[in-house]
Amino acid sequence: MALPLPPRAEVLMRLNHSKPLLTAAVFALVSLLLLPAPLLAQEALPEILSEHNATRMDTNATGMLVLGGWAAANMASGTAGWILAEDERWKSFHQMNLMWNTVNAAIAIGGYIGNTNKDPASFGLAATLDESFGMSTILALNIGLDVGYMAAGAYMWERGRRIESDRWRGWGQSVIAQGAFLFVFDIALLRINGKLNDSLLQRIEPIISPDQVGMLLHF
Repeated sequence: MALPLPPRAEVLMRLNHSKPLLTAAVFALVSLLLLPAPLLAQEALPEILSEHNATRMDTNATGMLVLGGWAAANMASGTAGWILAEDERWKSFHQMNLMWNTVNAAIAIGGYIGNTNKDPASFGLAATLDESFGMSTILALNIGLDVGYMAAGAYMWERGRRIESDRWRGWGQSVIAQGAFLFVFDIALLRINGKLNDSLLQRIEPIISPDQVGMLLHF
């Protein structure tokens, strides 16, 4: 028959039995704190890139939906207006809207597919930077083209006025309207992408010195 242990002896025995668990927990914590920084960076970097790419692709896919919606509305109204309008200027206006937005629709479909059929985690650092800043470059170039579209539309409108052609007037007014929409659209999408890129660069800080070359991750 075992003799009952005094309370203090029982507590000490429980502590002795729990020492292996405590030791394992302390060892795991110390191991984590002493884990080399490059290994931590290697584990954290893919998560940062995947998060950025998911947001970037969702944003641009939404932009393509907006562009596609604009194209669909203009193609529907352009078709109806081209058929039903009696005034030559308005008939030409709707005609140009229809033709212009068949191109917008093709761009929107291709852009949406390109931003939804890829895994955000499949992009490495170089590919992420290339895709992110490549998109911003394309949008910046598009803004310049948008200004050119509006200038071309103004020229067509003025030409129609000079030669008294309602057809040229209608075409010019349509090109100005389409260029103005794309100008606002591209500026908005460029600003959003720029903020995403700035956020990424704030989390991935390059370190270049005579002693080392690497990166500092901010969580």
